Amino acid sequence: MTKTIKKITLLAAMAGALALPSKGLADIYPDATGEVISGGILDITSVEVTNTAYDLIFRIGLNSDPIATDWGKYMVGFDTTPGGDTAGNGWARPISMASGMDYWVGSWVDGGNGAELRSYTGTWNLDSATWGANSAGLNVSKSTTNVTVRLSMASMGLSVGSTFDFDVYSSGGGGGDSAIDALSTSSQSVNDWGVPFQTTSNKTYTIAAVPTPTNRVFFSVDMELPVYLYNQNPSDPAGFNPAADSVYVSGTFNGWTPTAAYQLFRVGASTVFTNTVDVLANPGETVSYKFYGNPYPVPNYETPQIACGGNRTLTITSANMTTPTVFWSDSKSTDPTNTISFQVDMLFPDAVPPGTNVYIAGDFNGWTPVALTNIPSTTIWAGFSVVAPYFPTNGCRPFTFKFINGTTYESIANRVYNAPSGNPTFSANFNNLVPCSVIGQPAMVTFSVDMAGSTGTGGTPVYDGTQNVYLNGEFAGWWTWGDTTNSAATNLLMSKSGDIYSITVPLPSATKTRLVYKYSMDGADNEGGFGQDHIRYVRTAPGQTNFSLPQDKFTGTNAVNIANLVEPKFGNLKAVAGAPGQVAVTWSGLKCVQLQTSTDLTGGWTSLPDTDGTSSTNWPNAVGQRYFRLIDNNP
Repeated sequence: MTKTIKKITLLAAMAGALALPSKGLADIYPDATGEVISGGILDITSVEVTNTAYDLIFRIGLNSDPIATDWGKYMVGFDTTPGGDTAGNGWARPISMASGMDYWVGSWVDGGNGAELRSYTGTWNLDSATWGANSAGLNVSKSTTNVTVRLSMASMGLSVGSTFDFDVYSSGGGGGDSAIDALSTSSQSVNDWGVPFQTTSNKTYTIAAVPTPTNRVFFSVDMELPVYLYNQNPSDPAGFNPAADSVYVSGTFNGWTPTAAYQLFRVGASTVFTNTVDVLANPGETVSYKFYGNPYPVPNYETPQIACGGNRTLTITSANMTTPTVFWSDSKSTDPTNTISFQVDMLFPDAVPPGTNVYIAGDFNGWTPVALTNIPSTTIWAGFSVVAPYFPTNGCRPFTFKFINGTTYESIANRVYNAPSGNPTFSANFNNLVPCSVIGQPAMVTFSVDMAGSTGTGGTPVYDGTQNVYLNGEFAGWWTWGDTTNSAATNLLMSKSGDIYSITVPLPSATKTRLVYKYSMDGADNEGGFGQDHIRYVRTAPGQTNFSLPQDKFTGTNAVNIANLVEPKFGNLKAVAGAPGQVAVTWSGLKCVQLQTSTDLTGGWTSLPDTDGTSSTNWPNAVGQRYFRLIDNNP
């Protein structure tokens, strides 16, 4: 929990493991310790970079145990070619690289570990992810002292002999959190969570040639189900004609390239296909692979049910190995049919505008929205299911999808549900919202901005009072910049009073308390760079339906305004003399943030539930010391 502590005396307020190749080619980049605002799992001690014949491996040493405390995020920014993004990164965090960032790997070590690879081509694009199509072979592992991130060098256009610049960052779980530690500097990187950080002294690594051992491995796959489907219907794209179609083994050991050397061959008249092939890997290294059909079955790569659709793995323990025979996608014609149901809780009755509906779209229906049905007297929408045939009893089938409120898709990443055997029901809150993170009641929220002396990014336009000023943001679905003819933009055209522009926006109950937004001159994205957004909080008390945010300054090219973009979530705890016999305690409050009090810092703390969502209280004056702190009960 995040805590702010304040001490008062009477009436006076007082300040109070993924295995690395055994080749000896690793480059080790040490980092200072203890120079971060939040130590432990975010304090980088060193980074070891190495490569196999195909992959790059970053082992990030930490000053604490990321297994015991797993909320940290670990990122690598790459400068591989001239150009790139000098103002942002693939996760839109306040982190940048002065030389221009071309690729971004963002990883997390909670929820089973995961990572994304994003590339910059004028905008940031998702190239690969452990939760979806993982063409880069991303893999994240951790030990009590480090986090290891692995990906193919080809995914970034690199090969043996390539030299690239990089930096490694640690950060928190908030989308606006900066680089709490950075490998490129031995000094403190930032002095607060949301302060921007820019890499100015890149680290450099050259990919070395690796004499990887060649191992002989026997692979075997039973194509029984695809052959069965072909015999039932020769036109079924999921079918496999054993007399005409081919099957291969493809993986990290051959660059995921199913060449003739990795083709498997039919054993007699059976549905089993086998071959012994070369696997380039070091002893103890774990390789990933799948079986691949050409031209059928479609999709060409199997979807292993035992691995929830992920890659199969093999750890090299000897130069000659035999893998057991497995069924294609771990499914056979005698497996049962399962029904997977889906439902979503919209949390509040007014979350779905009258006359609209809630939908679901995903890979199971070609991403075509299908309407759900509201369960009477609830905020739950259900009524959609997927019939999944040939589902192994010990299997796990992945589904990728999102829920849609009217025409607004969830703003989170695509959901991935690894449906277990049986007839499960997937249930979640829309956008994964929890009551503490939303305002919980309809509210009229007023935004205002001082445009005096403003200049847009790039030096234009220069504000002269003739421009129209618009509001855009997460709560508005980020209407398309430059298109001021659509209703989403025209509804957010602000009123002018001198150089002050304002607008009052009705926000439904399910709106996040954390508002992310920007202002615009004449509808263009010209207030700040990508991800350089205002962040403020709706601090309505229970029953309060009107709220005015503090007045903003248009950021543009003003460094002071840019530095003040992000408002602290809560804090500013103060205790001063109040009414006779009272101590006035004030703070910046928020829903689910409560005041606690104690007479002894080493003793127990008493929560004051009535202060939840408020920003002040009066405390009876008494002899002795009294301590106060704020507790964030948000999950």
